[in-house]
Amino acid sequence: MALKFITAEEAASYVHHNDNVGFSGFTPAGCPKVVPGAIARKAAEEHAKGNPFQIGMFTGASTGDKLDGELARANAIKFRTPYQSNKDLRAALNAHQAQYFDLHLSELAQSLRYGFLGKIDVAIVEAADVTEDGEIVPTSGVGILPTICRMADRIIVELNCRHPKEIRGMHDIYEPADPPLRREIPIYTPSDRIGNDCVKVDPAKIVGVVRTDEPNEGGKFSPLDDVTMAIGKNVADFLVSEIKAGRLPKEFVPLQSGVGNVANAVLGCMGANESIPAFNVYTEVIQDAVIELMKQGRVKFASGCSLSVSNEVIREIYANLDFFKDIDDIRHSFRAFARLLPTDGMLIINADTPKYDYVTEGLGCKVVTYALENQAVADYTAANITYDEFDHPSFDCICRGELRGRYTLMVPGLHNVSNALAAIALADELQLPENAIHEGFATFRGTDRRFQYKGTYHGAKVIDDYAHHPTEIRATMEAAENCAHRTLWCVFQPHTYTRTKALLDDFAAALSLADHVVLADIYAARETDTLGISSKDIQERIVKLGTACEYFPSFAEIENYLNENLAEGDMLITMGAGDVVKIGEELLASEK
Repeated sequence: MALKFITAEEAASYVHHNDNVGFSGFTPAGCPKVVPGAIARKAAEEHAKGNPFQIGMFTGASTGDKLDGELARANAIKFRTPYQSNKDLRAALNAHQAQYFDLHLSELAQSLRYGFLGKIDVAIVEAADVTEDGEIVPTSGVGILPTICRMADRIIVELNCRHPKEIRGMHDIYEPADPPLRREIPIYTPSDRIGNDCVKVDPAKIVGVVRTDEPNEGGKFSPLDDVTMAIGKNVADFLVSEIKAGRLPKEFVPLQSGVGNVANAVLGCMGANESIPAFNVYTEVIQDAVIELMKQGRVKFASGCSLSVSNEVIREIYANLDFFKDIDDIRHSFRAFARLLPTDGMLIINADTPKYDYVTEGLGCKVVTYALENQAVADYTAANITYDEFDHPSFDCICRGELRGRYTLMVPGLHNVSNALAAIALADELQLPENAIHEGFATFRGTDRRFQYKGTYHGAKVIDDYAHHPTEIRATMEAAENCAHRTLWCVFQPHTYTRTKALLDDFAAALSLADHVVLADIYAARETDTLGISSKDIQERIVKLGTACEYFPSFAEIENYLNENLAEGDMLITMGAGDVVKIGEELLASEK
């Protein structure tokens, strides 16, 4: 069904006197920001007419002034739970203008589901995205959003464009079963995922969507002083002593952090102490200090209920989602995509993919697998793989234990054998004739910048490849190994500061498969360098791995170096998503 876009005032019309209203968010992060103000104005209007107007109010935690404060000043709150910290609401409670129950945050959702606090009439939630089939993607805080959306008669969504819909995948939405059916919550490491990347509701319950462009409330804490820094240093020194005494493991343990200056100081001092290894964070509230330590590589993973960071930091997070999201986010997105397949559809998936069964579990459609390594479980596999002088592979295709046929490709690399298996599986499903498969492989010669032969320079083969992720780089290097060459040269231009920072060690490991690496400056792709990262950081790690590596700040310097060092029988690969292809092209042009 189509979404109904309405104003904040129209949204307030769905909220009535004595309604119980649940709000999303945890701290001011993730809270609705414009509809509460419209409700407050409605309350003031009704009071001016001599009519009563108050609501029961349920939140994930303390909220901002645009929620607690506005409603309190309008005397629009009949009842409030749980924890709150707003001065105007506190004054209203002390004056007995509203009732208050100081319930533990973790108990509220269950108490609502039990019915102890009455029904939920309206849920008002902030979202980064909402779909016509009822999928709601929260913003920077979740709170009790899943429970109130499921229980509410009516849902109002504040669609806040400050939060990009691309953050989908950063959430892990999970509601435990209620006793006596409750099981253990199967989280064993901070990075474990057990839920969904959105909240799924009956779309008929969404009575309106209000577009907003409102930043989160709150800001940075005051600067650290000598006292807070001394506390931080003492805690860091204590933890180091515990590691040395063997009472803490050398790999350290996940950390739960508090809120405020002291927590920031402790985190900062731990990050600065090289005797404490990089660690994970598993906490309620993620603050600015955690994000800074992630940028430094000192925090490996952070899981929390709320991104209670300054607006400057949340803008940085959203501008660099490649860095702050991980492979589990991607895997979760694949799972969500696979669940869109109809029961008469088919999913063809690589069984060599780690945790591929997470994507396929519970699917109603047909699932076909292929693999080069995990052959015991795959429907389509390859055997007897050989290569010609240009690394073009030939292979036997084995389908469910039986020889399917032998095929030859006109594109290089073992990874293309894997791609070919997927193509054969699809051809079989579509019942294509065998000759069509062979003709397709014979005529497909790849796309530009995919192990593309460009010519020879000083007797060395010049190849260009678009690879700019460590997995792609490794595949290209493995393809090159099957081609005859004396020395394998790789000229690499890293792509974006965020990706370079996030995958620094992976880049170094993949590039070190070459005999000699030459690095260009990072191709920024609309980014600015806020992470303090450069190609020299990759160079340092490649050299430590035992592979020769140079860095030059300009293409001209790289070309001069190659001109002096390339020899007959060598292979040169220009690699990356930027302009690095020009190096090989200019070398070839100079020899004409």
